[in-house]
Amino acid sequence: MDFTQILNDVSQYLTKQKKSMIANPRNISLINKRLDLYTTAFHSEIQELFQLEGKPFPNLDHEIKKPELVDLDISETEKFDDISRKLKQASSKGLREIQEYDRRNSGLLAIYDYDEIRHLCTSLYRILERDLNFEKVGILKRHIDTIDRHIREFALYGKTSDLKGPIKNLSHEKILKEYQEREEKGIDQISDTIISNYENYFKQCLEQYKLAYQSSNHLIDKSPADLRESVNIQSMIIEEPEMTEILDTATPLIKTEITSEGRAEFVQERRKIKSVIVVYEDNETEEILLESKSKHSIELLKNILFD
Repeated sequence: MDFTQILNDVSQYLTKQKKSMIANPRNISLINKRLDLYTTAFHSEIQELFQLEGKPFPNLDHEIKKPELVDLDISETEKFDDISRKLKQASSKGLREIQEYDRRNSGLLAIYDYDEIRHLCTSLYRILERDLNFEKVGILKRHIDTIDRHIREFALYGKTSDLKGPIKNLSHEKILKEYQEREEKGIDQISDTIISNYENYFKQCLEQYKLAYQSSNHLIDKSPADLRESVNIQSMIIEEPEMTEILDTATPLIKTEITSEGRAEFVQERRKIKSVIVVYEDNETEEILLESKSKHSIELLKNILFD
């Protein structure tokens, strides 16, 4: 089984899904659910490969935790559009309030009207606090601090000349660009987190599958200890004397003498014999693999059984 190729296929699939999330943030939740379903198909495919090779399939459900679905509100991926709209509306609304104040307090007879000034200050602060109801950072935060200073100066002198420019620039392209970049970075982080979680998950699963696959290749070495003891063959009782029957029979009747703690015991078992170990007089040993049917093994068995 080519585990390296399987890992490459999974990596390519995850890369494709990440590109889809970045290209269209609206798809993040949908793709996250798609990845969750992909895990089921992944395990099913591995199970089929194990079965095709006649190997036991390990259940990893309780060993490796599957990534949890990210509970993502689609509106979270559309913050920039919302912020851009609110900044433009706040700029237009603030300029209208200033123009209305100037209209009511223009002319040679204009006087310092405290109520009018207080009304405009209240309106502008309401726009900054209520209409712009999102986190202010970077350029926008510094810009709002500038507007606040000009509002306080206006409250003292009643002059709107220094207010118009800062209010108009609430929707300046530098402010919008900074918030757009922040949102794109946030989307990248969400996508990276989702993909990274699944990359780690699939790697862990493949590592465990690989270990299980490799260990199944050595099951013959994991037989009970008593079956690995040195066996001196005394006789072999068979129903058919032909050598082909000796090698092909699934359950030959073997009579063996097993030396254990200085006493001999005779045991009869009906088991499938994989191999026998011959112990020579000089204590050299040789293992005969019955399933190999090699010419050497057959000749050696003939010499032992029929000599």
